Amino acid sequence: MKDDVLKILKEHEGKIVHNGYNISMHENTSYQYSEAVVNIETEIKVLKQREVTLQIAKEKQTTEYIKLYELKKD
Repeated sequence: MKDDVLKILKEHEGKIVHNGYNISMHENTSYQYSEAVVNIETEIKVLKQREVTLQIAKEKQTTEYIKLYELKKD
């Protein structure tokens, strides 16, 4: 279904307005970083979790959201 929707959106310059709804196409690029950067990120992740555990870190905000996903086929 996703591929079909993307194909339709591409045919309409990435955007469709239908029955008051705006359906648009977006893309995100991910990167593979060097081992040095990955190691630093791991250290930061550990330090952040330590602050949460020790109750040093303060809650900044809570965000509610909805997920929509395709069920896995057997």
